[in-house]
Amino acid sequence: MFGVQVPAPPDFAKALQASHQIFDRDLMKKQTGSTLQKCLQMAGSLKLAIGLILTLASVCTYATFFEATYGTQAVQYSIYKTIWFGLLLLLIAMNVACAALKKYPWKHHQVGFLLTHLGILILIGGSFVSFTKGIDATVSLQNGESAAHYLCSEETLSIVHEASGASFSKTLEVGPYPRQDLLASFTLPNNTHVDIDRFYPYAAVHTQVVSDETAGGAAISIRLQNQFVNVTEWLYFDEPTHAQAMLGPAQIEFKKLNQKDLPYFLQTARAVKTLLGEVKLMTQDRVYTVKLHQTDLGKTLQIPGTSLRLKNIQYFPNAAVMDNKLVNRSPEPQNPAIKLELFGEKGIEKHVAFALFPQFPSTHEGQSLYAAKLEFISVSQYANQPRTLQVGLVDQKLYYRVNSSKGIRTGRVEIGKGTETGWMGLIFTVEKFYPQAFQKVSYRPIQVQNPNNPKVPSVVRYTFIRGEKFLHAWLLYGEKKSLMFEKEAYALSYQPKVEPLGFELELQKFEMGTDPGTDNPASYQSRVMLRDPSQHIAEPHLISMNEPLDYKGYTFYQSSYFKDEAGNPIGSVLSVGYDAGRNLKYGGSTLMVLGILLMFFFRNAYLEAYRKFQTKRGKHNA
Repeated sequence: MFGVQVPAPPDFAKALQASHQIFDRDLMKKQTGSTLQKCLQMAGSLKLAIGLILTLASVCTYATFFEATYGTQAVQYSIYKTIWFGLLLLLIAMNVACAALKKYPWKHHQVGFLLTHLGILILIGGSFVSFTKGIDATVSLQNGESAAHYLCSEETLSIVHEASGASFSKTLEVGPYPRQDLLASFTLPNNTHVDIDRFYPYAAVHTQVVSDETAGGAAISIRLQNQFVNVTEWLYFDEPTHAQAMLGPAQIEFKKLNQKDLPYFLQTARAVKTLLGEVKLMTQDRVYTVKLHQTDLGKTLQIPGTSLRLKNIQYFPNAAVMDNKLVNRSPEPQNPAIKLELFGEKGIEKHVAFALFPQFPSTHEGQSLYAAKLEFISVSQYANQPRTLQVGLVDQKLYYRVNSSKGIRTGRVEIGKGTETGWMGLIFTVEKFYPQAFQKVSYRPIQVQNPNNPKVPSVVRYTFIRGEKFLHAWLLYGEKKSLMFEKEAYALSYQPKVEPLGFELELQKFEMGTDPGTDNPASYQSRVMLRDPSQHIAEPHLISMNEPLDYKGYTFYQSSYFKDEAGNPIGSVLSVGYDAGRNLKYGGSTLMVLGILLMFFFRNAYLEAYRKFQTKRGKHNA
């Protein structure tokens, strides 16, 4: 009887098996919970938090000094917008989240602790949003000008093949450091390739004049010297322009003449009966000059090298404006002026130029059809310029004309032979003459004192390649120009990327205050009109150094200004900021402050009230 095993009832066996399974699950839960708790303890430990915070503080301290040396763009590129800095913020966020999770289930008195940690997480999230979607750009406006777009820090490279009209464009993101590698490339028609292989954020220009029988320009190297002065300058011009420079105390000019101009050029008298002066046409690209003789009045003159013509030319020796009309008061050249029409493919526009007031606009239409301005240099003004040296080129021969207080001297230029000028014992010498030459322009990287306001442009180099032939072309930031390669024309552009605002800003007036008794800027502000047709808004605003304009998430700060040739401020430069994570950062900061207040200022009072509540609750239940 005792050796017989009695089998357990079936129900009891199932119950025993179920109890074992429940025990195993509980054990696994405890082990899993224990492992998770250990991970949370390690990831949310105070030691790790202190290490991460000290690391972040060290990085931010280093970044402050780095920014002072290399500028805001450099510190953003090298530190704040790097992957490793983002990982550092993620580690801090993980530590903060784990520090809060390891205390789960949370108690009532931990509300301040949780709010503080939640605020930190939201603040870090807002920082990531700002880094990825934030905008740091500019808007430049002249008085009376409107803009509905902003200029990004990103740069756009464009090439247009003029024969086919094919256009190619790429966005360049190179950072704030010099680079000499392949940055971008284009494949153009006719097996032409273009590589962008140089970038200098701050560049200094180096110009070299090279003799070349296939080139169309001319160049001279001229020296001006006495016992105190010894300066040399290259003057180069390509048809049909001329070259000018201030060399020492005088203005030097090198230009091409024709046989009709040569007699006047060599004339030592202070006036030539038939010559009235010189008309100077200034466009965005070049300066053109045309001699104006008495016999040219009423005729049509072609401007060499252009399709433009001058028509209906009138000359006023002593001009005056009476009843909104230009009239002549006397035959003496006391206030010389000309009135004419500029004619071209876009139409006819009228110009008036006063010789004594070259700063006045020559057209009353405001914006010229040809982006042109006319100036008139009267022959009487030549006599009032005691220090001018002109070198004229006629049929590959050089002639000089020197104007000084002793009178006018003219003659043939001999290369390498000095000639007296009559100015403080100065002697000028044409040392080299290239009938056909070109300017070889190159750039070198430099370090600037203030990277946030460098006052020097960035530059890129295009390299055109077709087979074994190549051509280098440098282009400044903001520049547009044309070039010829293998008998084909290309238009190059290196511009800031343009993005729409969604509304319009008009600069009504830029105002600048100065320190008393000086011309030093003390303050500046912009009076703008904000227009948003979608919201039916047209509001005036004042943007000053301490009063930005906020609209639709954009913040416009008064940054800088630009001046005309006379030094008068004529426009404003506004910095544009768009911080997509601003609300998150503000909200996170608010939660942090609230949490800290609850932890430190209201903790004892809160705990005491909570104890009283629990005591009353216990008595009530009893």
